[in-house]
Amino acid sequence: MPTVIVIASEQGEVRRALTACVTGLGFGVLVAPNVTSSGWPGFTAELANCQLALVDLSLEADSDTTDHWLHCLGDMPTLYLDSPLPKAEDQRAHWLRRIALKLASMLAEVTIPGGVSNDQVWLLMGSAGGPEAVAEFISALPGQCPVGFLYGQHINPGFESHLVKTLNGRNGFNARAAKTGARLQRGDIVIAPSDQRLTILANDALLIEAHPWPGRYHPSLDGIAVEFNRRPRHLGGVIVFSGMGNDGAAAARLYASKGGTVWTQAPDSCVVNAMPEAVRASGCASYSATPSELAAKLAETVGRA
Repeated sequence: MPTVIVIASEQGEVRRALTACVTGLGFGVLVAPNVTSSGWPGFTAELANCQLALVDLSLEADSDTTDHWLHCLGDMPTLYLDSPLPKAEDQRAHWLRRIALKLASMLAEVTIPGGVSNDQVWLLMGSAGGPEAVAEFISALPGQCPVGFLYGQHINPGFESHLVKTLNGRNGFNARAAKTGARLQRGDIVIAPSDQRLTILANDALLIEAHPWPGRYHPSLDGIAVEFNRRPRHLGGVIVFSGMGNDGAAAARLYASKGGTVWTQAPDSCVVNAMPEAVRASGCASYSATPSELAAKLAETVGRA
């Protein structure tokens, strides 16, 4: 069922700004009408299809409409906005992004309660030859291996669905495209978007924003790895597979410098070995092997965790 968020504000400009923010995150919107509106019965009937609410409390005056909104929302998880929508464009963008971050975190708690995750999640990175190597790696893992993956692969926009189709169900893993409010967890392979920025929040929730990655690569593997560096290093690691260029090498070196585990595919088993070689040349890779051997090593590692 698609995620639908209630937007309740008596200010038209706020409603429009919040609607653009929420729909930009890929969610549906139900706008709360005035209590005297003819649309009120339809609004209350649609509430059962909603997961979260945004309620604007920035107006100082008491409002019967706001009181009715709060009564109808009942126990629905709600983000209350008590600061007004800024006038300056840069301040408004910052205000809306803070709301997006909070929504992503709240949605993860609604769909998968439990606070901070202790799941083992590993970052897989690849470019040319990466999809074949990653498919071999996943297939070689033992069934029910207690681990999840975030997968960054240089691809053209729209190719994510092909990766999902290729990997979904392989060895019992659930492959899916990254979405705002989803959470990194064991049993999943989350495919990073090529043309939208990904942020990892403190509770392993994801925020996907309609902004391009910086630099020449899409997605930016360095950018994804920097985000992945927010997770506790003992709860995962980074594996660099076949690919051209050196994207991901700088962030992998940073990850290793903070105590993280970095592995690479053995260069002689790659279609293109430039990416693994760049990581190995930096001195941060502690293990290099074929995809099947990497799978065996990972199973051993998470078995000890």
